[in-house]
Amino acid sequence: LRTQQPEFMTQLVSAARIGRSLGIHLILATQKPAGVVDDQIWSNSRFRVCLKVQDKADSQDMLKRPDAAELTQAGRFYLQVGYNELFEMGQSAWAGAPYYPQDRFTPEKDDAVVIIDSNGRPIRAAKPDKRDSRLANPKKQLDAITEYLKATADKENISIRPLWLEPIPAIIFLDDIKRNNNGQFKQGFNLNPIIGQYDDPSRQRQCTLTLPLTAEGNTIIYGSAGSGKTTFLNALITSLTQDHTPDEVNIYILDFSAETLRAFAQAPHIGDVVFSFEAEKIENLLRMLREETHNRKALFADYGGDFITYMKTTQPESRTPNLDQRPPNPDQHPPKPEPRIPSIVLIIHDFGIFSDIYEHKLRDIMNLTRESAKYGIYVILTALSINAVRAVIRQNFKQLFSLQMNEAEDYFSIVGKTEGLLPAKHKGRGLVRLDGLYEYQIAHLTEDPIPYGFIQTHSRQLQDRYPDVAAPPIPIMPEHITPEDLAAHIQFNTKEQTNLAQLTLPIGIECDTIKVHNYPFGRNPVSLVVSAQPETHFLQELATLAANHCGITTVIIDPTGTLAPKDTGALICVSSKETCENVIKSLGNLLTNRLSTGETSASQGQKHEPLIVIITAYTPLQNIITEEARGDLILFLERTSITHNTISIIGELAQDIGKTAMTPWYAKHSPGTAQNYIWAGSGLKEQYTQAITPRPTTEQSSLSPEFAYSISKGRQMTKIKLLGASSDNGQ
Repeated sequence: LRTQQPEFMTQLVSAARIGRSLGIHLILATQKPAGVVDDQIWSNSRFRVCLKVQDKADSQDMLKRPDAAELTQAGRFYLQVGYNELFEMGQSAWAGAPYYPQDRFTPEKDDAVVIIDSNGRPIRAAKPDKRDSRLANPKKQLDAITEYLKATADKENISIRPLWLEPIPAIIFLDDIKRNNNGQFKQGFNLNPIIGQYDDPSRQRQCTLTLPLTAEGNTIIYGSAGSGKTTFLNALITSLTQDHTPDEVNIYILDFSAETLRAFAQAPHIGDVVFSFEAEKIENLLRMLREETHNRKALFADYGGDFITYMKTTQPESRTPNLDQRPPNPDQHPPKPEPRIPSIVLIIHDFGIFSDIYEHKLRDIMNLTRESAKYGIYVILTALSINAVRAVIRQNFKQLFSLQMNEAEDYFSIVGKTEGLLPAKHKGRGLVRLDGLYEYQIAHLTEDPIPYGFIQTHSRQLQDRYPDVAAPPIPIMPEHITPEDLAAHIQFNTKEQTNLAQLTLPIGIECDTIKVHNYPFGRNPVSLVVSAQPETHFLQELATLAANHCGITTVIIDPTGTLAPKDTGALICVSSKETCENVIKSLGNLLTNRLSTGETSASQGQKHEPLIVIITAYTPLQNIITEEARGDLILFLERTSITHNTISIIGELAQDIGKTAMTPWYAKHSPGTAQNYIWAGSGLKEQYTQAITPRPTTEQSSLSPEFAYSISKGRQMTKIKLLGASSDNGQ
């Protein structure tokens, strides 16, 4: 004991010194007292029992006399009280003798026969065997007495308080722990999920283990393979989803391990479960969290600059009641409520694999973990070893949990000095430093060793409980973009607006932000769409959006013949030579009429009905119509004016844009370098007709047909995926 637990000897000395007055008595046993028994113990030990010892020096240490070294019979001893107040030889009883049950006690008679020699020394002895032959293997008297005492204590309900608690079981269940805590850790926006129990033997208690994310922030869970990291996350996520609503916490999971966390995917609290091969989702998730951090920083600036202060200030149910606070003035208007902001939890399961595959994203993780916790965005990592998380990232984590590690030295790196404490060999057992160092056990969800089915059922139940609220999904680029996908983002409607100067239409989704891109068609009377091949399908979908969802009369002139003729009132489509010429002539007459009645309409406060004219391929149209129609078309485009509530959208081939730039309408509506246009597909770098500063790189210029650049004022270049485009073939 002194060798293996030297720190315990200090407490032992204290017990020897003052324990007797408190009813605590000490019995110590040792083979050699020299150098082992402390002087304080010697001076406070009145009774000494010494059996046979090795030599006289041992007897001298114990009794201050050599007599015990001369003992020969087993169990023979000397008893010394004080300093020879009593010094007697005695014989200890043997409790290991076999026990033969009897109905009543019968004193044993000595029936032995001993043959001695002339000097009285025994030569041979014999004794009748009185053992009960029916008991082949009788129990020992010590065991029989112990069993009798136990049975009597059970019958009389006699028990004593144990000196220490039993170790935490290898398997404990989350529901049992929550039932015992009776919901005391549910605190609205405050994330403090129950995850298990920890053992505090010095205070003789076993306490509920929680993960105080809101109070302490980011967390790393270390553990070797098979140590229970997934069990830890299962308990954590389940506890969070049970204690909080989806508008209180949103969880995003990057599972780079066995991908079993996909079982949580249906829960409304889960924004998404992402795997190692989903690079686009990972890129978009990190971008989304960066933007959310930036937005929260601006929002919290007036509320102390952090999430906790904001929630306590703006959410009445989050405030701590103040009994001394005066009641509000009924004449005062209550302050305008601020939006409820959910906590966000990002979980990266097996950060070592994440680091290997997405090393270029480690700086994003470092920046996110450095400042996100202040704004209610918390990061939880799991790792196989201490080296899996770089020091520059690890310094941003306040909470470190250790499960079973391969090397004992790893515990010191994670939780500091262990003082000999190592976790038991159970799945989910580990060490954590709170106000001291404790051993803990993570709770299991179910008795089933594979909890996948239990988690799926739990997730579906949560979905039924919260049918109208869910965490925002990770934005991803859709395979195909339809007018219905963008209709909700339209900001123009003829029932409320009639001036096309305010017209912006969604034309696709930005590749960098995965947000809908609105193009300001009302900024120019004529907008240009340049492409290597005619963007017929895009322009048709754009016309559908304007006609069906904005209520704007839209005319499509398609000289390629790709689109079927159509006349639904709001949407008119023509493609044959004759119909194209007729429509051009009608448009010219309409515009002439608007020009002649413009002043009268303006004086009477009237606006012309909005009109959009779309030409899918300008140069091919010029090639099929007559000279007269060409002149009418050029005149119409030149006289097109937002003042008369008419705009045109012209599709042109990249190979013909140089010739088109020489026309009068182009020079009028696209002056100098202040150009707004859409360039679809590749070839932007190779042309010099359309202004762009700085010049795009070869990589930027190489686009597949379904992508385009939206150019603003010849400078701002935004890459988008076009409305109506498909990743298969651009159409």
